[in-house]
Amino acid sequence: MTGKRSIIALVLLSVLAGMLTPGSSSALSDSDELMEWDKDYRKEEETEETESPIHVVVSEEAAASERKDGEDADKVELETRYSWEKPLKNENVEKLFLKNSRKIGDELNDSSERTVTIPEGENQLIDQFTRTYLDSYLSREMPDLGVYYDLSNEVRKENRLLIEAYIYEHAVSGAHTVDSYDREFFITKVTPLSRGVDEVIFYLVDVLHTDNGDEDSGTWFVADIGLTEEGYKFLNLWIESPEFEITQNRWKDDYLKNGISPEKEQVQRDIWNRAEEVRNSGYEIPLMNDPYESPDKAANDVSLMRRRTTIAYDRETVAKKAKKYAYKYNDLFVPQNGSGGDCTNYVSQCMWQSPGWPFDRQGKDNSVKWSCKRNHEGKYTYETVSWVGVNELWTYFQKNDNPKQAGDVYGISATTTGYDKSNAQVGDVIQFYNGSFWRHSVIISEIRNGEIYCAAHTDNHAAYPLSKYMEYYHSYRVAHINNYITSY
Repeated sequence: MTGKRSIIALVLLSVLAGMLTPGSSSALSDSDELMEWDKDYRKEEETEETESPIHVVVSEEAAASERKDGEDADKVELETRYSWEKPLKNENVEKLFLKNSRKIGDELNDSSERTVTIPEGENQLIDQFTRTYLDSYLSREMPDLGVYYDLSNEVRKENRLLIEAYIYEHAVSGAHTVDSYDREFFITKVTPLSRGVDEVIFYLVDVLHTDNGDEDSGTWFVADIGLTEEGYKFLNLWIESPEFEITQNRWKDDYLKNGISPEKEQVQRDIWNRAEEVRNSGYEIPLMNDPYESPDKAANDVSLMRRRTTIAYDRETVAKKAKKYAYKYNDLFVPQNGSGGDCTNYVSQCMWQSPGWPFDRQGKDNSVKWSCKRNHEGKYTYETVSWVGVNELWTYFQKNDNPKQAGDVYGISATTTGYDKSNAQVGDVIQFYNGSFWRHSVIISEIRNGEIYCAAHTDNHAAYPLSKYMEYYHSYRVAHINNYITSY
């Protein structure tokens, strides 16, 4: 990859680096003693650069892999619409999200040594686009991406306007002024789709320097890039983000289902008005009622509480580890970047980082268990769906802290009512409702100047404002983590 690499590139290298080298048969032991050894071994580990298994080669020849000797480069035929190009009104947004998330998940799970070759023009296109993407945070103006797109059919025009709108909405909704940014992008895969057209998967790491401190994040993109008469251009661009999925669905509901073909000025005005409404509301988002909540009186009995043996929740350590592994994935674990994403898997890993916390394998059924197991490579993968599922983790929180659930080990104690942004603490878990179902889990990584910042996977953030999440979700709920109960 050309260009000077900033130090923020280091946070991604181990995402694409190999996981732990498969060990001997003894390394496959699933004992808590070995698990704790792993945690102790990692506790003092310093973040350092790890060699990526992906070697990117920028080819000076346009579409070299698609050409024969003496043959001119193939170019996209204007007005051609390929089979994968579909109007948004005909697109199943949820299926599209799952399909592309699986592609990205495959990249994260692939630790094999490989070389990726990309034409220089495609690399330059991505480089220039990512600058424009982040420049919008400085100007807070809707970007003009026309120079990056082949606009020879309506589907591409629609995609361009959708991306412009998504970028603008993020820029104007920010609570703080951005003074500058650092960024780096990483090419992970280039797949020929047809002659002259490649699908490129790339990852953008950025740090926004704001008047209230740094905000850092990482975003995956899937792009269809074609060689046109004017050089390399986007035919289509997709962003792996729950917020982008919500934006697409909003377009279908607000515009396309009503037969409206939105114009840029209208979209810009609608976004600004919506941002104004959110700002004027003071971000006061009502909490949803808990559908499972029916507290057992015995669970709140003071005499029982006094007889518990517990392990404290180390919020400082959890927050530190949450930021560390926001981009540099924890190589003890298998990422769950297929259907549903890695968000709850990551949140569970963060809580587990509290010193002394084991997996919870006790209880009458899996709704009150929370654990992982070793796979054939010696890496941890989920053993119970409460480790990886949004609603399943919430159900675990609600049912688990109850002496009637069976056994004498009860795992995580969490309070699922009475907490919101006014009294939540670092290390607490937040989940978001998209209007249809509870979709996304994050963990609070810091609180400063009254603002809550969250760490998350899918998409990746180390400190992302809660207020920005609430511009894309209908409501949220907070699980306040108390401690880990070992016995009554």
